[in-house]
Amino acid sequence: MLGDLNDLLALYVRESDPAPATVKHCENVMALFQRETQCTQVGEVTHELLLQWKALLKSRAAEATVNSYLRALRTLFNLADKRGLLETNPFQHVSYVPEYTRLKHTAEHVDILSLLSMIRQYPDENRPSWFWEAVLKTLYYTGMRRRQLVAMTWADVDFRHERILLRAEGSKTRREWHIPMTAEVVQALLVVKDKTLGKLEVGQVAAIRQLQVFNITLFNPDYAGKQMFPEQVTGYFKRASLRYKVKISPHRFRHTFATQAANRGGQNLRHLQRMLGHTSLKTTLGYVESDTESMREMINGGIRGL
Repeated sequence: MLGDLNDLLALYVRESDPAPATVKHCENVMALFQRETQCTQVGEVTHELLLQWKALLKSRAAEATVNSYLRALRTLFNLADKRGLLETNPFQHVSYVPEYTRLKHTAEHVDILSLLSMIRQYPDENRPSWFWEAVLKTLYYTGMRRRQLVAMTWADVDFRHERILLRAEGSKTRREWHIPMTAEVVQALLVVKDKTLGKLEVGQVAAIRQLQVFNITLFNPDYAGKQMFPEQVTGYFKRASLRYKVKISPHRFRHTFATQAANRGGQNLRHLQRMLGHTSLKTTLGYVESDTESMREMINGGIRGL
């Protein structure tokens, strides 16, 4: 029998070898569960306790978030159950929350332009401004996830063919593929590369291919450590959104990119599926949103008047 909940997490990591991002998510969920329930032992987790925690999550989080937390814990307990380490699985009859299909949260174009203007106008508040401008343009013109952004190395950037390799290490699906760079992204990344080279010693220049493309710790001493993490990307846009009164986040850029591209239709949907890394076209189709004017034209042109 397992005792400590953290031992259960360690068992899952050891036997299932999940992706680093999955491990981090499970660690965060486990820490949250223990903090909010004051439960640290596997044997203390009951069906009733799980229902109470589920209700607490529902009171403050979106349905998808609640299900994500429940799914992480369920995975751990199902593994223990399969190994015969539990007398009964407390997750039996604990259902997920119904998820509703809502419109994707996109960033208004005026907000993106406003933020870009503020970055340029107030460089002291956005140190260094060229860095965050490059982050903004890369997210906007590629639709990549923040995890993929910080996982990029200079070896992944092919200026000759104007494309970026999104490696399996930064992918949600553990796959890798190439995406094209627009002229705006090429120019932004050339600036970042030039600034990065300026920070390196002579003997380090040859090793630039292994370095992160986006590493704020090189250019702003307020960021500790030697590498950049996804949370720092989110943190910047969260602070900028509050400061400049705009609604922008890394994932809103992805939704905005996908929605704009998806609504062009036709063969572009297959290309978009590839760019976003979706394993199913159905996921990509979730970004297709018919505008009301197009619907009005359809009605006026095809429905007989009374």
